[in-house]
Amino acid sequence: MDEIKNTYLTFTVGSSNFGIHVEHVVEIIEYEEPKTQSSQLPFMKGLIDHRGGIVPLIDAGLKFGMEPVDINDQACCIVMSVKGADQVFDIALAVDDVTEVVEVDDDKKQYIETNYKPGYVQFAAKVDDNYIMFIDVNKVFNDTEVISLMKIMGK
Repeated sequence: MDEIKNTYLTFTVGSSNFGIHVEHVVEIIEYEEPKTQSSQLPFMKGLIDHRGGIVPLIDAGLKFGMEPVDINDQACCIVMSVKGADQVFDIALAVDDVTEVVEVDDDKKQYIETNYKPGYVQFAAKVDDNYIMFIDVNKVFNDTEVISLMKIMGK
């Protein structure tokens, strides 16, 4: 487990760079047009099939308060495992592009005061010449959103 302690998958949404810890990544898949699902969550685009099950497709741009993801040849979905309530469930996060897997040493992590960032940003770091915001996938959704997602998936 030590070999992945500081290992993150990075991706872009618009002109911003983000990263998530690799332990949450289930799979990276091509963008798939979702089946429409009635939802009061504006960032949820619908449901997609994944390994014989269904997962909600979340537009990272909309969820992070940005422009929607540009659906083109580079767009893809990161299927990731999220802890919510008392269960772990998978979601697909539509992003503009997956860039690379990076290692970020603890001394490179720059923690941001909580009143200046969304609660799901754990820290930022400069990797090569890019600033990347690293997110805690278990804090991306608030309790109400988790309950809504769980209901949609029938859990």
